[in-house]
Amino acid sequence: MAEQYNYLFKICLFADKDAGKETLAKSNVFKSKYEYYRNTTGVNFATKTIKHSGEIIKIQLWIISDEKERFQGIWRMFIRGSLGVILMYDITNAKTLSMVSEWSQMVKDCRIDIPILLVGNKIDLEEQREVSKDSVDTFKENHDISSSMEISLKTGENLEKMFKRITRMALKNTSRLEVGDRRRDESFRNLTPLKLEYKPPNLIACWIILVLVLIICILVAAIL
Repeated sequence: MAEQYNYLFKICLFADKDAGKETLAKSNVFKSKYEYYRNTTGVNFATKTIKHSGEIIKIQLWIISDEKERFQGIWRMFIRGSLGVILMYDITNAKTLSMVSEWSQMVKDCRIDIPILLVGNKIDLEEQREVSKDSVDTFKENHDISSSMEISLKTGENLEKMFKRITRMALKNTSRLEVGDRRRDESFRNLTPLKLEYKPPNLIACWIILVLVLIICILVAAIL
């Protein structure tokens, strides 16, 4: 039976290889190994279903390769089709925050209106912290990023909160755009979540088709 959900949100995640994004594949936040997929295009993805305000939301998390020169064109395509972006760094490695600066600019060059969540990984290694919370606040101010949080992909701490936070940000941004002029917003079609509605089959049409098939079968049998 196909999974039932009300909305489909596409979210991009950018993280340096040293930020621990590979740990995401092993995290128990995904119900089974089939919810994490690898490919050779520089983008892997995982799915996660959450409940928010009575709605079931399926998140497609597109995990972008950090090979910028090789896959930059593909990155831009995914950014334009997503509802939000997660930029992840390693709190024990200050260089990973510098990499986030490049991604932030690239994202804004593609979509100025897309919500961005800045996420620091490895809070389970607090004693090895190199990135202070004050420097994160300064970074957010310099790059016009409104929201940030810290998680541990290893222990799962705050991981569910990360998905819920980016979902709220995407919903808020989509609602804001819906009250604007859609004709002037060429990217609106990419920002609108997929609303799935069940439509019952037309029983009369089904019966008519069935009767026609039976008549054809009888005629063919008679000819033979």
